[in-house]
Amino acid sequence: MSKNDDDDDFTAVGLLLEKAEQYKKAGKFEDALELLNKARVMQESKKPENYWKDKGLDKLELGKYEDAVKCFDNELEINGKSFDTYFAKGVTLYALGSYVEAVECFQNAYEIKHAEGLKHASKLDLFKTYRKFEDAVKFSRGMGTEQVDHTFWYYMGLALYELKRYSEAMDCFRNASALNPRDSAIVYSLAKCELFSSGAEKCIELLEKACDLDSASKRLLRVDPTFDSLRNDKKFRVLLGYSTSST
Repeated sequence: MSKNDDDDDFTAVGLLLEKAEQYKKAGKFEDALELLNKARVMQESKKPENYWKDKGLDKLELGKYEDAVKCFDNELEINGKSFDTYFAKGVTLYALGSYVEAVECFQNAYEIKHAEGLKHASKLDLFKTYRKFEDAVKFSRGMGTEQVDHTFWYYMGLALYELKRYSEAMDCFRNASALNPRDSAIVYSLAKCELFSSGAEKCIELLEKACDLDSASKRLLRVDPTFDSLRNDKKFRVLLGYSTSST
């Protein structure tokens, strides 16, 4: 962008702020707020690309979740919808305990990826229709990038679990496990869903697998109140290395 462009933008923002002040003095507060918002968007659009998303990720890492949500909202307002921003906002809302809102963000993120996938498939079909097979082969090598990874499914499953939507949570954890079968945390979370959906037997099978993948799962299992109903189950006690006696 040239210096003249910057000067023009600066002037435009100044005029908006001046007009907003006039509206405020006239008592036209809604009109003033609208102009102030326009001025803010123009100012924020001059920041580096992904400024607000990157700032939100920094806030998320520092545990400043409410600040992070505000940053992600700014990113979405200024730069439009994106999978990464919706996903990051969803993770932040999960950390805040806002599970309904977190699921909504994850769903928005998934819809964006799904639309990207349909767009890729449509373009590939177009290449084939016109017998541009070499182009189709090259293009197909880049496909798959529209798919979400195991981390997405894991966090969405966690949020759904907290909402007691166990069947949907299990679907998410199964998708996550299919993409990363050696992640013990995913298997452990799936076991928790199975306990409330199918009962003890399938749950314990999955817990055995989680413990095989990572011995830390066994230490967590000993203190996790989720499994208090299994404390006297013989298979469960064997898994933990306890006596099979219930006393």
